[in-house]
Amino acid sequence: MSVIIRVIGAKPESEEYQAARKIKSILEQAFDDGVTGEIILHANANIVGQSVKDIDIMMMGSIQNYSVNVDFTNVIGQVDHGEVEVQNFCTAIEVKSHSRSGIYRQGTEIFVKYYNGPHSATTQSNDQKNSIHNFFERSFSSTTTFVGIPYISNFIFFTGITTQELNDILSVGEGPIPSNAVAADCTAKDIFQILIHQRTPGFSESRNRYYSSSFNDRWSTEQIDNLFEQFTAAVDGCGALTRKRIEQITSEKLQGNIDNVSIDKMTICRGRAGTGKTIALIRKAIKLVDDDGARVLILTYNNALASDIKRLFTLADLPDMFQPACVDICTMQSFFFKLINKSLYDNSLSGEDYLRQYDSLLEEFIQFLSDDDTRDDLLNMLNKDAYLNWDYCFVDEAQDWTTAERDILLRLFGNNLLIADGGNQFVRSVEGCDWNIVSERTSIKLKKSLRQENNLITFINELIGMIDTNSPKISSNDIMPGGQVTIQEGNLDSVICRIKEEIAYMKKCGNVEYDMLMFVPNTYVDSENRCFKYNSQFMRNDILVWDGTNNEIRNNYPITSDEIRVLQYESGRGLEGWSVVCIELDTFIENKLSHFKANKTDSFLLESEADQRMKYLINWLLLPLTRPIDSLIITFKNKESDVAKAVYNLAEKHPDFIFLQRSNIK
Repeated sequence: MSVIIRVIGAKPESEEYQAARKIKSILEQAFDDGVTGEIILHANANIVGQSVKDIDIMMMGSIQNYSVNVDFTNVIGQVDHGEVEVQNFCTAIEVKSHSRSGIYRQGTEIFVKYYNGPHSATTQSNDQKNSIHNFFERSFSSTTTFVGIPYISNFIFFTGITTQELNDILSVGEGPIPSNAVAADCTAKDIFQILIHQRTPGFSESRNRYYSSSFNDRWSTEQIDNLFEQFTAAVDGCGALTRKRIEQITSEKLQGNIDNVSIDKMTICRGRAGTGKTIALIRKAIKLVDDDGARVLILTYNNALASDIKRLFTLADLPDMFQPACVDICTMQSFFFKLINKSLYDNSLSGEDYLRQYDSLLEEFIQFLSDDDTRDDLLNMLNKDAYLNWDYCFVDEAQDWTTAERDILLRLFGNNLLIADGGNQFVRSVEGCDWNIVSERTSIKLKKSLRQENNLITFINELIGMIDTNSPKISSNDIMPGGQVTIQEGNLDSVICRIKEEIAYMKKCGNVEYDMLMFVPNTYVDSENRCFKYNSQFMRNDILVWDGTNNEIRNNYPITSDEIRVLQYESGRGLEGWSVVCIELDTFIENKLSHFKANKTDSFLLESEADQRMKYLINWLLLPLTRPIDSLIITFKNKESDVAKAVYNLAEKHPDFIFLQRSNIK
């Protein structure tokens, strides 16, 4: 036999690897010595950058001299039966080991039973197919190396039942309905029948025969190998900073460790930027999944932060979403939309109407929850929906939530809440959300910065102290010396030149382009096309950009590590970078101050409008300045602005770590 079939990926003892070996055996039995080519079965493939990242088995192959007799649609659109030559294929395989009693059909969907309710294997299989397609589209659409994006087929492999049992499940009337499922005793013909059913075969007039092909052309073995390398490239090249964050997640020792804190009452984890709150949430979520089989929802209001956490989950090989034991991360707006849309509007509410009526819809939902009977009905409904049924809810940056958002979570999750509170770090308002209304709670205090090197903390404390001498100071970490600040003067070409130097420095430190964050004011965003205005200028200078100013892109994390992250300042909460570039910091601050409105609520009776404005200014300054670990680069549009003058004064005071770099580009 001349077909080489390789199984790669997962550990040999894993269920997916054993299923891949079974498929290999099935295919080997079908190929005689005249069939040539190569097939790769990648068990537990990680599709970086997609909402569904774990693919049980990714099968891809290119073969010659093999045909199979199957049903298919011919060139005139009629169902026919005959010989079809199989040339190549790219297939997502979902593996289920359930016995007959754990599988049932509802309409055309096949469901499997888990301890926490039914799960649609059909939907999961289709989601995996879409994830692979989106991954290839993002990876290769702009390259000329590959001969087009392959068509992705998919099927479910039930390893715990026979074909007869599967047909019983699928039977309607005289026989089974068509499906994309096969059983443990299936044949190669059964598999290829599904693949050919999903994509109409082509017809070669010169050869007078039908053929099945997923690619635009026959791919070489080298091209297939290169494609599979894409699954591991992002993980292997993630950079030292990401590896450090993964180590923090898996480390046994971390300040204020909450791993062993029992969540029998609401827990509040308090700390300023960089003290490890988000890492603490991730660690606790994983522990609950591993130890208790719990399902944990992590909520934030920042799409970029949600994407960054998902990237960490992928690179650390942490549990995937919507599995029997799982963690999910999404924005609170996304979760509330699914919740309100299903419970109050039977999924008829549009996204536009939801955003326009957001506050009133939250109040309507609170009233709905106020009635015990309707609340119980809602909880029963949620128990049947894997996207809404969660045992625990973890809330990031909880100080910036509204009272209505808080009250909904308290009514839904009760004591099963873990709150990360960043103190006086407000973006959405000048008044923090009070979670202390829950009398029975556990509080954990994180005091020291785990992110920033000492010189950066000195810079921040002294800059904020120039605005308000009574403002709380960030506590430094004695084991993190170093750090520098650069004031970059000149035009954008000068800034790009400095960024290239910084990227080279980062790489010497073991980091990658992803570890650079660049914040821009709204004047750097093309409002019509919703993208970073100067993307092409950066690309001409060999700097690739992950454009987080684009909403659609910001919802998905980068699939490679060779792009710097560009975001508007407002999207920076919770993120970090080895090096951070603040473009026209003064433009951003002045824009924010122009929108300042004093809060007239009772909680501020003892605080003047000037005090509120000062606190508002400090909050917005802290957002970008607390993002870097090692290096901070700042540009100003106007050197005479208040914030520029303050930074220049600090440069004169600390010439050992605050540097002025003038432009050498005319």
